[in-house]
Amino acid sequence: MANAGCDLLKNTVEKSAMGFAIFGKLGLFLALLKYIKGQLAETKPDIVVVIDSFAFNSHIAKHARKLGIPVLYYIAPQLWAWAPWRIGKLKKSASRVASIFPFEAKWYAERNFKADYVGNPLFDHDADCPPETVVSPINAHGGSPLISLLPGSRQQEIDRLWVPMQSIALNILGKYPNARFYSTAVDTKMAEQLRQNCNPTLGVEITTESIESITTSCDLCLVASGTATLQVATTLCPMIVMYYISPLVWHTLGKLLLRTDHISLVNILAQKEIVPEVIPFHKQQAVVTQKALEILGDKKLQAKIKADIKEAITPLNQPGAASNTTGIIIEMLGL
Repeated sequence: MANAGCDLLKNTVEKSAMGFAIFGKLGLFLALLKYIKGQLAETKPDIVVVIDSFAFNSHIAKHARKLGIPVLYYIAPQLWAWAPWRIGKLKKSASRVASIFPFEAKWYAERNFKADYVGNPLFDHDADCPPETVVSPINAHGGSPLISLLPGSRQQEIDRLWVPMQSIALNILGKYPNARFYSTAVDTKMAEQLRQNCNPTLGVEITTESIESITTSCDLCLVASGTATLQVATTLCPMIVMYYISPLVWHTLGKLLLRTDHISLVNILAQKEIVPEVIPFHKQQAVVTQKALEILGDKKLQAKIKADIKEAITPLNQPGAASNTTGIIIEMLGL
C-alpha cells in the first residue's frame, strides 16, 4: 500500500499476531486503536475500508459507523468457518462486505447482510495465464526433488513451524540425498532470521521473492495454513498444510468454534481433502514425512493433486478484484 502511494500513519506489519498471542500485544493494540479513533474524529474521511483482521478492525469499523462514516469490509471475516454468531458484530460495524470467495456472498445474503463477490486479488494478474497441469518438475532434474518450506509470515508461526519443517526436510533428505530446499520471507529481516535458525545440512536457499516464484518449480511444498496455501495453489504445486495450535486450545475451543470440515483454503474450496492437512500440528514430523514421501514417490498421485487443485481454483481464476472493489467504493460514495 505504501508503494502504491498510501500515507501510512502506523506500520503494523511487525506487530501482527493471531490467537492467544494477541494478549501479549494487547497494550500496543489498545494504544493503536485509540490513535486511529482520534484520526477518524479529526479527519472525518468520506469512507473507511477495513481489510481482514476482524478482531481489531471491527472496533475501528464500529467507531467509524458511530461517526456516521460508511464502512466497507474488504476480505470478509471468515465467519462461515468459525464462530458464525459474530455476524451480529459485523452488522453493527460494517455497511457492506466485499468478499473474495464465491460462496461467501451467498452465506452473508442468507443472513441478511449485503455482500458482493468481487474476485480474488491473487488472480488479478494471473487470469490471462490460467494454470495448466504440467509434468512434475521432479522429472526435469534427474529425480532430485525441489521442496519449498513456508512456515508463515508471522513470528509465532515461524517459531512453531520452522524447526519442525527442517526436521521433516532432513527425513526427506534421507530418502532423496540430492533433494534441494527453498524458502522465502516477507522481508530481508525475516529472511535473515530464517537463515540464522537454519540447519546447514539442508542448504536451504532463502529469498524474499514471491511464494509463486519458488513453488512454480517445486515438486512439493510444506506450508503454513493461510493465504499462502492459495498462493501455492496458483502454481499447482502439491502441498502439505500445517498449522500449530496448542492442544489445550484445540480441544477446549477449536473443535467447538470450527464450522468447516477442513481448515486449509484449498480443501475448503474443493469441499474435500485434495491436499493433506496436518491441523492441528502437534510436532507430528513423522506423519508429515510419511505423507511427503508418498507424494514424492508417486507420479500418479502428484498428477491427481495438481488436477484437483486446478479444478478447485478455476472459479477464482478471473481478473477484476481491484476494479470491482473500487466500483463498490465509488457507489457507496455516491459518485
